[in-house]
Amino acid sequence: MRALLFALALFLTACGADPRPTLNTPADSLAMRVIDAHGGWEAWAALPTLRFDWIVERDSTEATRMRHLWDRAGDRARIEWSLGADTTAVVVLDLAASVPDAPSGEAWVNGAPSPPADSLVHRGYARFINDSYWMVAPLKSFDPGVSREIAADSSREGIQAFALTFDGVGLTPGDRYWWFVREDGTPVRWTYRLEGSTSASTWTWEAPETVSGPGGPVTFWTRKTMPGGRAIVTVPVAGDVPSDAWTSPLPVLAPRRSE
Repeated sequence: MRALLFALALFLTACGADPRPTLNTPADSLAMRVIDAHGGWEAWAALPTLRFDWIVERDSTEATRMRHLWDRAGDRARIEWSLGADTTAVVVLDLAASVPDAPSGEAWVNGAPSPPADSLVHRGYARFINDSYWMVAPLKSFDPGVSREIAADSSREGIQAFALTFDGVGLTPGDRYWWFVREDGTPVRWTYRLEGSTSASTWTWEAPETVSGPGGPVTFWTRKTMPGGRAIVTVPVAGDVPSDAWTSPLPVLAPRRSE
């Protein structure tokens, strides 16, 4: 699982107050077309809460599941995951007060407080950053410090492409990403090369699902696959937010079953 964890660690903040960005270049226009294919800037900015599961599959068998609740309006997150048979970790994060080296929050194991030495808050923060980016990456191309440029081979096979680079963003600003999208902005695949690596990885994006929001529907591509039977599944989970989601030391996020 560690090989799947992004080193980039983009800090995902609530963007409800962010104005629609000015489009100055062809790459800006293409990146915004991708956001429009996901429901549009305004719909995404107005989505107050996102509940999703992040799942690793190997040969169609579930290997890992992380359960996430992201309060975008309140800038906080809850993560639940299994540490082994009959052992569950729960982390509640104060995202507004968190930085990569010093995340702020509380952690429990089977309802008991986790000692700071166990670093579960750090692990939960890293999971939230990684897993959220797999979920919403196409909507984050205009984050502060992110630059966009048209890729050289962007006109092949009816596919257009743009590259993302990062200036002082996250832990490894040397990471680089390429998006390959259709004319209407729907994603086909992405390729990334992480800082310090000479090899790139490519994943195909599939299985769009739409969730309702106060600003309109928002669409997420929920299955990412690569050769060899590996898949990352990021599925939205419908339902009301549990009343004790931000206080309970015990699991409260019911998982959605893989389909």
